[in-house]
Amino acid sequence: MAQQYSSEESAVFGVWLHGKAGDFTAEKHSKESMLPSDLIDELGNVFKILS
Repeated sequence: MAQQYSSEESAVFGVWLHGKAGDFTAEKHSKESMLPSDLIDELGNVFKILS
């Protein structure tokens, strides 16, 4: 929202980021063994594909 997106756009983008980071993490780890920190570690890679 600090970048002038609406509340709805911010929420949708946040959900998309979380999901894509989960997809990347699932490629490296099994879904059963994923940790929240694994997801956080992949956020940078998600932003890389956006640029």
